[in-house]
Amino acid sequence: MKKQWIIFMAVVVVIVIIFLPRSPVAYGSSSNAEKGVLDLSNNDGGPYKLNGKWEFYWNELLTPEDFQNRSVSKMYTQVPHQWKDVVHNGKQLSSFGFATYRLTILLSESSKGRVKAIALPNIASSYKLWINGNEMEGSGTVGTTEKTSVASNSLNLVTFIPEQEKVEIVIQVSNFSQRKSGIWSTVEFGDQQALVNKNKNYYITNGLIVGGLLFISIYHFVMYFFRRKEKISLFFSLSCFGLAVRMLFLEGHMTSFLLTSPSWEVMQKVEYISTYFSLTCFNFYLYYFLGLQHRKKYLYLVVVIHTLLTLFVLMTPGKIHTLIFPYYSLIIILIFLNLAIKSFYAINRQEKAYIYNFIAILLFFILVVNDILYYLNFIQTMDLTPLGLLIYVFLQALLLSARISFTFNQEEMLKEQLKKANASLEQKVESRTKEIVQINHQLQHALDARLELISTISHEMRSPLTTIKSYSKGMIDGVILDEQNKHTKLIYDETTFMERMLDDLFELSLLELGQYKFYFEQVEPVSFFRKLFQKYHYEVTQLGLEFFFKETNCENVLIQIDPIRIEQVFINLIRNAMKNTATGHITVEVNCEPYVSVSIIDTGRGIEPHLIQNLFTKFFKGNDSTNSKSTGIGLSICKEIIKSHYGEIFVTSEIGKGSTFTFTIPTTRAMGIERDNASNLEHA
Repeated sequence: MKKQWIIFMAVVVVIVIIFLPRSPVAYGSSSNAEKGVLDLSNNDGGPYKLNGKWEFYWNELLTPEDFQNRSVSKMYTQVPHQWKDVVHNGKQLSSFGFATYRLTILLSESSKGRVKAIALPNIASSYKLWINGNEMEGSGTVGTTEKTSVASNSLNLVTFIPEQEKVEIVIQVSNFSQRKSGIWSTVEFGDQQALVNKNKNYYITNGLIVGGLLFISIYHFVMYFFRRKEKISLFFSLSCFGLAVRMLFLEGHMTSFLLTSPSWEVMQKVEYISTYFSLTCFNFYLYYFLGLQHRKKYLYLVVVIHTLLTLFVLMTPGKIHTLIFPYYSLIIILIFLNLAIKSFYAINRQEKAYIYNFIAILLFFILVVNDILYYLNFIQTMDLTPLGLLIYVFLQALLLSARISFTFNQEEMLKEQLKKANASLEQKVESRTKEIVQINHQLQHALDARLELISTISHEMRSPLTTIKSYSKGMIDGVILDEQNKHTKLIYDETTFMERMLDDLFELSLLELGQYKFYFEQVEPVSFFRKLFQKYHYEVTQLGLEFFFKETNCENVLIQIDPIRIEQVFINLIRNAMKNTATGHITVEVNCEPYVSVSIIDTGRGIEPHLIQNLFTKFFKGNDSTNSKSTGIGLSICKEIIKSHYGEIFVTSEIGKGSTFTFTIPTTRAMGIERDNASNLEHA
């Protein structure tokens, strides 16, 4: 459970970070409008909340021309706010009606000619917009009666370029469809890109919530499909599905983004019914989770209440069934209060799962109360239920998965114990047999290696021994006169060659058997290979060859190597290039992406294609036509050394143009990686 709690806390942090752009303080500041004028002449950029006193004209649908051509009686109202709370001529206004809002914004000189935008929230229930006398995109159809009005939900982002330091905003609004009325949520103004980013964050965040809920719903439904007795998985799945549908249809924002021309009435009904459905399933889930499923009276009461509410929504238009929301809010509070109390009493069972559940449901309850007050227009915060919902659902998914996994693990553990008890003798026999087979393989491998070594030595020694025998016999018999020690030197060279070959063979055998000790150090590749380049620079250039060094993409890169053995590979390849390059140049090229690769590039005679595949085979000498004597083991040793560094070595070549020998070594990034530089590693 500790592991699940750590995962949960990590996810909570991620979710909160994702939701930060939605918070009220995430964007700009708020400058209150006074008497229909908002002064932003000393501000720039934004975005800014257009809160404060707007001009308000009840039961009038005015256009910008009306304000220029005739005198109109002004009154002011607070925005955001519902007009049903406004008192006009001594009477409180009804939710149903129509009106005109007007606001003048004073801009700074620098704002002229820049692309600006106005983010319009869900205005109840339809509106028409003008900016500086130009009609812009609206929502629904504004009318003076229920028949001439068409409700719609949409988040609109309107862009324009102010040509002067004054912006006039005129909004006609009508509502004959629901309990909310007018501009009840914040309108924002600012640079286009800032508001575009905010809109994008809104859709991404809500998309993640809907996707996460659907994923969890499908996962637990599949769990129920395979284990029908686990009804708790079914209720949790249905609850998550209902919440996902509610999020999709909430205020119509996501559906307007995903679908074409959705019906406002249908969206309202789906939003309300999905809320009733998910809350009913959630009650069943939590009662099953707490082991209270036997208390059926409460669960039946919840089902009856939400069934009646669903029928009421289906049979009545939005302007009627939305009026019950304030009363239904009390039912929600009572339900969550009951669930919180039941979760609190479950803590006495001294299981951590119940403690985590109580903390989560208490947090969720607080956020639900916040949203109820927000949608009733008592407070101006933000919609926080999605945040609490995602955190709570994820925790419940963890707890449920942990419970199911625990059951599975218990079953598997019992099966495994029974299986081990029945098969313990067989396993011991099999284990001993495997050990014997493994030892036999090791002995056979050692024997094969020894026979191969003896065969190779006898084969390779034959030629130099024949030469030594012939010349020494000739000198003994007086057939060969060695006046200038010419033949004595030849005999010495042959014995030196034999000694070198024996050393190489011994070293190669240790490498192949994994018995060679490497002493690894952590080095910076460019610095290391540049020093080797400088060390052998004279040896190369004295042959009349040019010697170059190149490096790319090698910042903050380290490699773990045995410096002596890598130098052995380096000089072997360099001398191989010197031997096969009469004129031209040799280049050492070091590249560090995605791993360190070192290439020795020459402009020599090249290698015939059919010889390349055997170059790293022991005693292979190819078509060596130079005077230098080779054991044919050097490249094999190079291959084994690089292999012990977990790298590769390969060659590309073109006749008459030269060859490129390349070996690779895995990299380690210098930041955040610890290495034990003092240890001596032995490759087995």
